[in-house]
Amino acid sequence: MFSIQVIILTYKNRFHLLEQVIKSLSGNEEIKDVLIVDNGCDYNLKDMLAASFQELKFNIDTLIINEPAGTTKGLSMAFEKINQKNTHVLILDDDNLLQGNIKEAKSMISDNIILNFLREGREPYTSFFKSGKNLKLVNNSFMGFSIISYLRFQSQSINSNKSSIESDYLPYGGTLIPLKVFSKLNINKDFILYHDDIDFFYRCKLNDYKLFITNKCKIIDIDISWHDKKLDLLASIKLNPENTYYAIRNKVYFEKSVKKNDIVFFMNTIAWRTVYFFKFFKRRKKQEYKILTKALNDGLKKKLGQYEK
Repeated sequence: MFSIQVIILTYKNRFHLLEQVIKSLSGNEEIKDVLIVDNGCDYNLKDMLAASFQELKFNIDTLIINEPAGTTKGLSMAFEKINQKNTHVLILDDDNLLQGNIKEAKSMISDNIILNFLREGREPYTSFFKSGKNLKLVNNSFMGFSIISYLRFQSQSINSNKSSIESDYLPYGGTLIPLKVFSKLNINKDFILYHDDIDFFYRCKLNDYKLFITNKCKIIDIDISWHDKKLDLLASIKLNPENTYYAIRNKVYFEKSVKKNDIVFFMNTIAWRTVYFFKFFKRRKKQEYKILTKALNDGLKKKLGQYEK
């Protein structure tokens, strides 16, 4: 028998989303506790929860952080408050509706399996799931670029009937984690905003945990985050330079950390940077290119922490 504690991070004025997410948990009797992390809300979270939810079959507790701390720090603090009576932890974003019943995935839930509930539209997870192929980390890639990854994508078949695939990494949102994982592994707190989930779950994989994505239970995103918008690199830097810096730097940091061949990694790096140099040069975007260069160089130097302009 397994029991679940749900952890939800929320911020700003997003109670209209959070309320829907909490309601979507009803009907899952395995959920015993819900911990909601106030990561800089613009309202009194405890008062709103008390007014909106009087009769629930699970306990709701809150963790108030005095100032916005980001996902990494927020989750790290939440993990310290996990109810040790439960066997698993389910992480949700405050816009992740749970669709279906967790019981449907019961056959896949164990002490050595980390299970992600499929989020339609979230890439690259959705494309690989439809292909029926396991999602493997592409060795020696730079900013996701390599000849190997291109050929792998081109060769994918579509419309698989599989109900699960294995993966080398997962996102936080919609992932069910055995409690014992947290006694062995910690989140790298130096990551800010992005890629800390990929780093964490990849290290879980290296520690003999199996990672799966299943559609036996699903997650529906009811809001579109900045990171999900289909923007090219130049538009992203112009719209939100700080967030784009973190996304690029953290990705490069991770890729360099897991590379297996220095020469191949160097070749992919030179090829990618050459292409993007001419793209930015053609558009005469010196300021944006300066931010891009800083993010790439900091990632290659494995320099994490706060963004310094």
